[in-house]
Amino acid sequence: MNGTTALLQQTADRLAIMEAKAAYCRHADRLDVEAMLSVFTAGCEFQYGPGSEVIVGIDAIREWYHLEVDRTVASLHMVTNFEIDFVTADLAKSRCALHSWKRFRDQPEDRRRYVHYVEEWVREPVGWRQSKLVYQVIAETGTTTPRGLEHLGSSSAA
Repeated sequence: MNGTTALLQQTADRLAIMEAKAAYCRHADRLDVEAMLSVFTAGCEFQYGPGSEVIVGIDAIREWYHLEVDRTVASLHMVTNFEIDFVTADLAKSRCALHSWKRFRDQPEDRRRYVHYVEEWVREPVGWRQSKLVYQVIAETGTTTPRGLEHLGSSSAA
């Protein structure tokens, strides 16, 4: 593959990864767990912040997502600041920023969360799928147990 062809392929791959992440956010806003899971590999690894258990596989991630989604009334996920590095032609590492808003059935105040998604993506026959997701909360409001900055080694939440 010559330089121009490789650059075009990598540009197309970046766009495909960004579109898959946008689709994931749209599915999250529709509270559609099954559609959210469609962007993951079967053996995807998910970690909700440093020190949290790594959840492996679609079934385990589904169960974890339902704990949150089933009590959610409405949500909005916005992602930006994408950085995508290709390890190989079929493996990419990415990072992007998330700002999310959620309204819950069992909580009086809306939650706003600011997060870094740190991810790995692999090319499968059906397209790019996420094989690893680390959810790094920077700050949040509207919760009795605020999280933030754990991944930066801070002893206090923002």
